Parts: sequence; structure tokens; C-alpha cells
Amino acid sequence: MPVRFVPASLLILSILISTAGCGHTPSVAPLPELGVAPPPAVFIEQRGAAPPGVVELGPACPAVVGDAPTAFFDDRVLVRLPPGVEGEQVPEQSPSFARSHSPIAMGCESGLAASVFVDSQRNLGNKGLAAARERLFSNLNFPDHPDIDVVDGSDEGDDISLVMRFPNHPVWGGVRVYLRMTERYGRIHTIGFLTEQRSYHQLEPLFQASATTLLIVPG
Repeated sequence: MPVRFVPASLLILSILISTAGCGHTPSVAPLPELGVAPPPAVFIEQRGAAPPGVVELGPACPAVVGDAPTAFFDDRVLVRLPPGVEGEQVPEQSPSFARSHSPIAMGCESGLAASVFVDSQRNLGNKGLAAARERLFSNLNFPDHPDIDVVDGSDEGDDISLVMRFPNHPVWGGVRVYLRMTERYGRIHTIGFLTEQRSYHQLEPLFQASATTLLIVPG
């Protein structure tokens, strides 16, 4: 019989990710009590005799995006989402934040899915990307002290792409986030993708390709 591995629940992402527009108090759901695991929501079938707890990684998907851009926030933010992902699957929750209500199927294999969010906030006091990221993570209720690997750019500039993990966290431990932030016209704009680690390995080329198309229009 195949061995089943239970990664972190994708459904918990859609419960935890919520925020409000600039100038308003964000509404976020608290994290579950530490040490209490969520009920299984996604089962990954292992091929062959992989040991329990080992995630078998599939091939990376091609780095492609949809043909037409999706517009957010009165057409100020444009991005070409991964193929098959429609704009209505990432509805605006406020004038400055949009998110998928649940993970969206995408990629080169059935069973792959990711949650998507788009954010736009004022560069308060010109404090830059790091300060904006701290505010965003607080609004999203991300766990503290994630492991962050910079893919491109830096906080000292006006553009950064990075990958985050939350090792040893009882709920978020198997989750990875791909994030791009860019400062334009006095605002900091972000696109993010969240998924569990098996899907991340295969979907990262799509995340990078989509984030690269992020275009900001003067408002």
C-alpha cells in the first residue's frame, strides 16, 4: 500500500489570510493554539516505498503565465497570473488587498494548488520595504521569525523577491511563501503565493514568472 504523508493544511491559509485597507484596523483570525495540529486536509500519495514523512518531489512546472494581465485596485496594479487562474479567483477584500478564498488549482499536474494575495500600501514615512513587510506579515498573521531567502533585490533598494519558510511551526511548518515587493509612486506593492512544500517545489517557476510581470501604473 502507498504511504501517505500529511503536509500542513492548505485550508488553514485561507482562514488566516485576511486584512483591511490602509488606515483601517485589519481583521485577522488568530493562529490555532500551538501544539494543536489542524485536521488533515491534503493527502499526498507517495509512489513506491518512500519512508513515512518523506515528501516525494515531482518535476518543476514550466515557467509560464497567462496571456492577459489581471488588474487590481482601480487598475493601478497589473499582473499576469499563472495559466488557468482567473482574476475573479483573487477578489479584492478592500481597496488595497486581494486574496483567493481558498487554494487555486494550477500548474503542470493535478493536485497542485496555491493561495494568492496582492497588497498595496502607502510607504509610511518612507521607511521602505522591510517596514512594509513587517506590517503586511502582522496583518496576515504570519508566524514570527520566518526563515527568509532572498531571490533577487534587497531591502535597501526598491524591489525584492524572497522565499519564506516557518520551520518547526506546528501549523505552518510545511508552508512556503514566494513574495515580491516593489516600491512605486509612494506605495509598496506585493504579490504572494502560498503552498505546501511538495507543491512549492513544482510551482516555484510559475510564482517567479508571474511575480516578474507585476506592473504598477501611476494613480
